[in-house]
Amino acid sequence: MPGRSFDLEYVVGPTLNSLYHFHPEIEITYILHSHGLRIVGDHVEEFREGDLALFGGNLPHVYHNRIEDSESSDWARARNIKFTLDSLGHGFFDLPEMRKVRAMLERADAGLRFPEPTAGRAGALLTELFSTNDGTERIVIFLKMLAVLADEPMARELSHHAVHSHAETNKSNRLYRVIAWIHANAGKNVGLKEAAAIACLSPESFSRFFKKAIRKRFIDYLTETRLTRACQRLLESDVSISSIATESGFGNLSNFNRRFLRFRKMTPHAYRTTVRGHSVG
Repeated sequence: MPGRSFDLEYVVGPTLNSLYHFHPEIEITYILHSHGLRIVGDHVEEFREGDLALFGGNLPHVYHNRIEDSESSDWARARNIKFTLDSLGHGFFDLPEMRKVRAMLERADAGLRFPEPTAGRAGALLTELFSTNDGTERIVIFLKMLAVLADEPMARELSHHAVHSHAETNKSNRLYRVIAWIHANAGKNVGLKEAAAIACLSPESFSRFFKKAIRKRFIDYLTETRLTRACQRLLESDVSISSIATESGFGNLSNFNRRFLRFRKMTPHAYRTTVRGHSVG
């Protein structure tokens, strides 16, 4: 980051996709637009507009969008800031006044996700940061943003452990390949054997690998992925429920209705009517 204490990056394109990667800098990422899958260490979950996460140095991570979800050449947009513990001078974050911030940065070794209200406030400050060229003002806004994040008691750790070794990173790359494949093919007739082949493992070894990494069985994760996609389609389109069931990967409507009821505690029709009604109101 020659010439400045921290690096700002505006990411824009049809998708946010990059390689599963890590770097020595600490990173804050704020999603302005798009939705998809965030993989951090051994943690995998959906993200949407307004998501803000903090990654410690050398923590592998990636944001994955499905190209078929993209609506334009600038559909996916995000703002990143990268910095180090020495960005504002050696020992700066060891000052007594920075105790809360330092504690937050230490927790970020496993990745942190912030609740929406705090993410919104920090995101607004990040927008200010991008809009000024005044060096002093940039540092002031940067510190305000760190203070807002450090004051949030409900910041949630993401990865079950920091993933830094080459062996662990290789395992996580395998996990990323599998998860990306699941989200690209969830609507098709796919199963354990196909996923195991993507991971270059036997079905038995893959089952153990996947459950250890995700904390749930492959079939349960696949079903949840399909149901999450179905929820999105129910809210964003007027396509019939039977068609959504088929395109989401369910063999028949009764199976879809049964699993959806267990997943959302209401029928697909009730979900579409209720949640749309709340959105309008």
